[in-house]
Order: sequence, then C-alpha cells, then structure tokens
Amino acid sequence: TVSIKLAKKHYVFASYNKNKPVNLKRNKNIEIHKIDISKNITFERKFDVLVHCASLVPALNSKKNLFNKINYQGFKKLLTIAKKKNCKKIILLSTMSVYGEIKSQKITEKEKFRNPDAYGVSKIKMENSLKRYCKSNNASGLILRLPGLVGFKSKNNFLSNALNIIKKKKEIIINNPNLKFNNLVHVENLAEIINLSLKKKFKFEIYNLACKNPLRFEDIFKLIFKKLKIKKNIKINKKDGGFSIKLNKNLKKRYKLYSTKYAVQKFVSENLN
Repeated sequence: TVSIKLAKKHYVFASYNKNKPVNLKRNKNIEIHKIDISKNITFERKFDVLVHCASLVPALNSKKNLFNKINYQGFKKLLTIAKKKNCKKIILLSTMSVYGEIKSQKITEKEKFRNPDAYGVSKIKMENSLKRYCKSNNASGLILRLPGLVGFKSKNNFLSNALNIIKKKKEIIINNPNLKFNNLVHVENLAEIINLSLKKKFKFEIYNLACKNPLRFEDIFKLIFKKLKIKKNIKINKKDGGFSIKLNKNLKKRYKLYSTKYAVQKFVSENLN
C-alpha cells in the first residue's frame, strides 16, 4: 500500500525478502528487487529517499541475536549504501516497543525507555544509527514509532488478533474497558503520511503515530461486533493498565490523521470475510 501511494508521483524501488508482492506488478512506476538485509546488499541505482519498513518482529522469531543481526545490522548496511548514493532523506518505521515497560497512562516521545525487549532494543539502535547518519551527512531523518498497524489481512498486533477471535464467535477478554484507546494506525494513513513527508522539509524528527479522537476500549469492541453483525461476547476484567498516545502538536499540524472510529471501521470492513 505504501509503495502504491508513493508511485503515483514518484519512481519507487520496492524490495521484498521471501514473497513477491503481486499487487505491484502492474504499476510502471515501481521497480521490484529481492533483497535479504541479513546478507550483503548491492544496489546500483541512485535514490533520493530511503523509506525503511523491513523488520523481524517477535511474532516471527524469538531468537534475540537475530533482532540485532537483521534489524540493526541490516539497517546499517542500507545506511552505507545511502551514503554512497548521497541520499539526503531517510524515513524509518520504528515501534512503540522501544519504550519497553510503559508506566504512563498517556505516552509522549519524552517517555523513558524501561527494559525494552530484544526487538525494542534493535529498533533503538536503528534510531540512534539514523541520528548519527543525519548529523554526519547533513541529511534529514524522520522516525515514526508505530503502534498496532491495521489493514487488509494485517496480523501480529492486538486488534488484528482480536478480530480473528471475534469472527470465530469466541469470547473476547479485555482489560480496563474505560481506557481511551488510540494505539493503532491504518496502513493507508501511514502511506499518506509517508507520501506527504517526501514533500516536507525537516531535519531530524521523531513522532509516536496513532489515531486522533481516542475511543473507550469497550466501545471499540462494541463497534467491531456491530460491524460484523455478531452478537456481543465480551468478558471484562476490572483492571487498570494500558495507555493511550498523546499526539505531538507538530504531528497533528502537519499530517491528516484518521480518527480511531474511522480506522477501526475501515479495518473491519476490509476483513469481513
């Protein structure tokens, strides 16, 4: 989706590791390359912007050393190539996992890192590498820390997993039903943000991405059941916990963010079957 959005006005060198994305074949503005960032990378063409999305996530592997090898070391290889090509703008998709154990109810970019897991640590090291690259090469860097990314057939996040449980007409268990929740981003909104970032000038910025207009956690699930036309089956644990993301003022000013309600409805509509 990101590549399709970008390709309307830009020529995109899109990469994949194992499964070639068939939905990009018919787009003449996209050139597809098979790249394994855990190995040596060669790339002959010049490029002006690097948008780095690739990552090994905990759901796919539990070996701590692989997060460092693939995420951090792989990104360093790309930065080496970017320097050779004189690339002056880099957008890195990071994660809210950098914060580790979150204790605040509303989180901002100033939140301290507390015991992040190996995945979070690898992303912190990637962020620091980009910061050094931008400083030493007079380049622009944008880091977008993502919460749950939802869209067509999305997976490896709480809402995507919960939707599959609900569609099987099983009971869904939630904590803290009154929590104002906005910890999601729809993949199309992410594509729009990246596309707009190509036109904007910035030096080095970090943002926590999320939806605007948070909804009560319980109301989000009521919305999902209603959209699926399935009888509500929710078990509520009367516990505290969880957090919402306080959106940065500059982020809200620069980008059009989806509302939580719209993102959830769109996500469910795309995954009815």
